[in-house]
Amino acid sequence: MSYENDHIHFFDTIIIKSIKKQSKIIMDYFFKTFSFFIFCITFNSCAQGKKPLQPHEVTAFVHVNVLTMHDSIPLMDQTVIVKDDAVAEIGPSSAVSIPENALTIDGNYQKYVTPGLVDAHVHLHRSKAKEWVTYFVSNGVTTVFNLKGNKKTLGLKEKVRKRELLAPDIYTTGPFIGTTSKQLDKVTKKDMETAVLSQKRAGYDMMKIHGNMTLEVYQHLFLIFLTEKQTLFFHFFLLQ
Repeated sequence: MSYENDHIHFFDTIIIKSIKKQSKIIMDYFFKTFSFFIFCITFNSCAQGKKPLQPHEVTAFVHVNVLTMHDSIPLMDQTVIVKDDAVAEIGPSSAVSIPENALTIDGNYQKYVTPGLVDAHVHLHRSKAKEWVTYFVSNGVTTVFNLKGNKKTLGLKEKVRKRELLAPDIYTTGPFIGTTSKQLDKVTKKDMETAVLSQKRAGYDMMKIHGNMTLEVYQHLFLIFLTEKQTLFFHFFLLQ
């Protein structure tokens, strides 16, 4: 497949559009995360090595204090109804009816409910990640952006999706794209096409430039990303 076209002189505009699109995708991830609430009892249980409560169809957190994304002042003595993994209702405990089949967790007016946090730069390719990734959840992090991935990372992501592993939602790049060598001619347009298509087939959510390349190859790489509708992250790097 050829990615060349007659509009390369509009490349600056293409880059701007791509960055705007990437920013929208990132914000969509963030707002998705903010729709889930984490209860402090669960945090404490995880941090202390206790087995967390199993998910129920309906859960009612009663007499809790809620921190929202709209105001720094907490909503005191609230009841939060969670149904099918989504917040169905929030309101004063005196006004919210608890469904008969709900698992009820009492905050005793002391516990706080807060939107899940996002860690936008982690590295889950490191050793024993399966063992320590749970600690993100115990500290309120419900989504992570993993910026160097491999097959092991994709395996973790799938276990989280299937609820076989207590861990945050994982969005991951594949292996780094680029070269740390000063011989930039070692990275070709064909290399970029192969890397992007390979990582797309493997199921990575996004891709990361971490290395150097010529300006010509970099421009070609952006065209591939736009054509394949992929999301791109990158460090500052050397163009020649």
